[in-house]
Amino acid sequence: MIRIFERTSITHHQFGTIAVDGTGGGPVPVTDSSNQNVNAGILRGITVACDSTNFSISLRSKFNALANSVDEIYTTTSGNKRIDQHNLFVGWRNRDIPQSRNLYLVIVNSDANDETNTIQVRMTNSIHKRFSKNG
Repeated sequence: MIRIFERTSITHHQFGTIAVDGTGGGPVPVTDSSNQNVNAGILRGITVACDSTNFSISLRSKFNALANSVDEIYTTTSGNKRIDQHNLFVGWRNRDIPQSRNLYLVIVNSDANDETNTIQVRMTNSIHKRFSKNG
């Protein structure tokens, strides 16, 4: 018999500075409470904070995935120093081959005057673990 349990995973990550009118970001590893990597879940919330007054984010399930593709799982624009989205219910599965167990965050700084400086990211995911039970 296979059972599925849901657990909450909160991931904290930081990225370096993105220049004026620049693009950056990278992989965000998602782990469960025992620090094991996972490759599927439900995005429940995301917070991104930096010094830019005009930035956007795109969360993707595959390395080098394009914007507006099936591998872009969440996007939002017009962040003013902070994007704070909660009460989300976005299912995802890592689509890398082989699976890397990462999500990929792309940040576009459209601010004409300010760099982002350090970018802080917090993601909340519901993680699904499968296991087999005999008997």
